[in-house]
Amino acid sequence: MKHKNFILLSALTIKVVYLIIAIIILNNTIHYNDFSTFIGDIFFRWDTRKYYSLVMNGYPHSNPELLVEKDHIWAFFPLYPGIIYTLMKLFSISFNTSAFIWSIFSSITAFIGIYLFCIHYFKDSNKSLFITLFFICLPFSFYFSGFLTESTFLLLLVFSFLCIYKEKYFIFSLLSPLLVLVRANGILSVFILFLFFLENKGLITGFFKFSLFNIKDTILKSLFFIPPVLTFFAYCAYQYYMTGDFFAFITVQKAWGRTGGLPHDFSIFRIPIFILLLFFIVYILNVKKNQLSFTLLILLTLLLPISTGTFGSIPRYSCILFPLYIITGSAIYKIKVKWLIVTISVFIQFYYYILWLKLYFVTA
Repeated sequence: MKHKNFILLSALTIKVVYLIIAIIILNNTIHYNDFSTFIGDIFFRWDTRKYYSLVMNGYPHSNPELLVEKDHIWAFFPLYPGIIYTLMKLFSISFNTSAFIWSIFSSITAFIGIYLFCIHYFKDSNKSLFITLFFICLPFSFYFSGFLTESTFLLLLVFSFLCIYKEKYFIFSLLSPLLVLVRANGILSVFILFLFFLENKGLITGFFKFSLFNIKDTILKSLFFIPPVLTFFAYCAYQYYMTGDFFAFITVQKAWGRTGGLPHDFSIFRIPIFILLLFFIVYILNVKKNQLSFTLLILLTLLLPISTGTFGSIPRYSCILFPLYIITGSAIYKIKVKWLIVTISVFIQFYYYILWLKLYFVTA
């Protein structure tokens, strides 16, 4: 309990620092008339306006031609705006207040989920605490405080992994359908979770090494993966009904020029990519040989923004890759300067948070 309280206190302290930094950096553009306006001037950034539109107006009827021309809202999945809308109606609060409350709850719950997963994975509570604090202080963890989907996605992803690890398959069957309704890569994550399930059952014993041990029980337990798949295709059917396009969320990517290749201003992304590459090298040197699921989650998640040329999204996509950071954090825990590394990391985080506040494209 003491560790969980410390995680809660640490996360809240970071969020208070965010507010102080924003007041200093955005002083002339922040309105202090009421809490909703004040908090919105800080965290209402980038894609938040799309989620605001969904909350207020819902999805529009469209067709394949309009999807490419203007109906870009179909790129955004429904769970996050649905949660914000529900909170607004239940408590009669504004969009900004609802999104702020949810970001606090979802991010802190996700951090505690990482701690719980690490306890089961590493069997060491002190190491698990360090790894969780390291995660909170990562360069791109400020996204979890924005009015965005990152904290919601991380929350569902971490607890889905935890349910599989603890063999709580019924709870997993309730969480995983929500996961596919948060972001486009939710269904990809379900595939990764299935690989993790096979590893946990002993059927995958290494990279491209398989076993048929306990195959009957595994097949029966695999049925719990049906709900997220059905949910995804039900949402695709809804898209077809509304737009005439079964995969409208993919079609609209063309409207933003997401067709691949390097952006003309690729140089501004060199530092974030270097940071991730450094983490990945440490990860590869320390990951267990039977954790194919972890490695594929990292590679396939990062492949999405790289393959579409949206390098500005790499920090956002990478921040939810908790397997990358818990393995890296475990390696850092062994060295004497571990707290120095955490300190440097959190200052890098504040630097990128300031860029995010100023709407620099590197943090889009």
